[in-house]
Amino acid sequence: MIAINEELNGSPELLNTDPYGAWIFKLKPSDKAELDKLLDAAGYKAAIGD
Repeated sequence: MIAINEELNGSPELLNTDPYGAWIFKLKPSDKAELDKLLDAAGYKAAIGD
């Protein structure tokens, strides 16, 4: 973990009001190849169906 969004401590509602702009934490992968396994919104929709 390389960063934590401290702004959420005082304003946790940001996750609801700005779900794409607010973030909880940032990670730095030890193996960048793992990033290829992540899904975007379209990938999640395809994986779960609807």
